[in-house]
Amino acid sequence: MLTTQPFTLDVNVANAGGDAADLTLGLALGATAGLDAALGELESPPLPTAAVFDARLAISGTLGGLLDLRGLQTTEAVLWDVSVQTGLGDPPLTLSWDPSQLPPDGVFRLRDQFGGSSLAINMRAQ
Repeated sequence: MLTTQPFTLDVNVANAGGDAADLTLGLALGATAGLDAALGELESPPLPTAAVFDARLAISGTLGGLLDLRGLQTTEAVLWDVSVQTGLGDPPLTLSWDPSQLPPDGVFRLRDQFGGSSLAINMRAQ
């Protein structure tokens, strides 16, 4: 993703058993790649047991969180990592978002952890 406009995007992550979590990612003035408590970012508690659904954004130096804002002062691509524990509600997982929340410039892709070899989605079109 490359853009210089502030934005937030809400992403819902759900498993087949009906468990869900809402994650928010975006860019904001004064944000960093770490935990920005002044911007409302809070660290998630430790992961629950494997039987419990959990979804969070990876935030450097923390256990992750539900909100991850990054700084506007970047000329490089910004990547957000989503960590999901399916719990008893087996896969498939569903990720959903409103493309209208994305700023008009920039490229937004959802890719798997292997660089898009199994999953590569244009987030504006889905």
